[in-house]
Amino acid sequence: MMNTATGFDDLKSAWQALDARLARIESLGQALAAERREAEASRRRRASVSALWPLALGQVVQLVLGAALIGFAATYWSSNLDRAHLVACGVFLHATGIWMAGSAVYELLLLRGLRWTQPVLELQKRLAQLRHWRTRNSVMFAWIGCFAWVPMMLMAFAAAGADLWVHKPLVVASWIGFAFASAGLFWLLARAFRTGRFPKLAAAMRANAAGQSVRRAELALADVERFEAEAS
Repeated sequence: MMNTATGFDDLKSAWQALDARLARIESLGQALAAERREAEASRRRRASVSALWPLALGQVVQLVLGAALIGFAATYWSSNLDRAHLVACGVFLHATGIWMAGSAVYELLLLRGLRWTQPVLELQKRLAQLRHWRTRNSVMFAWIGCFAWVPMMLMAFAAAGADLWVHKPLVVASWIGFAFASAGLFWLLARAFRTGRFPKLAAAMRANAAGQSVRRAELALADVERFEAEAS
């Protein structure tokens, strides 16, 4: 009887030890699975931020071009003080260069604030701020682009020895008229999109207004959000 009780106690102890070992194995498995999920989420967050590198490189190029335009335009208008129209052309491009460089610096600062170690919600908030800025900035560049080619053409012809402002005023007037017509067409299109007349086209333009890099980062972050929701 004593041997039977002892054997039962040994069997019970063995089962308890086995249960404890299985519990430890299960706990280790859960910890390993959680670690793998976190590693995968981190990889996806890193990939979403890495999608913005082309945009960052583009802003560096824009900063360099803006600085070059500032230097060129300042030299140009300061050396043509005897011709007011060329001074105006140079000052316009000077201001354009300042805008290009300033917007590039601001955008690089926004990009610098995006780190893959941040939570998804924080990344989405900062990315929304970047999208808002780039959408508004693209509109400003569109307005500038409607007119910037006119002073550039005048400066190019003047450099070749043909001052069209003086000798071909009707040509210059037609250029200016075309620039205002382009700006008017752009305003009408923008107004039509805002009023919802072309919903599908407007939605496509809004989705891509901030650039493909921002769009890819947004889609990648949405994928990370879904992954983390499914894993929780």
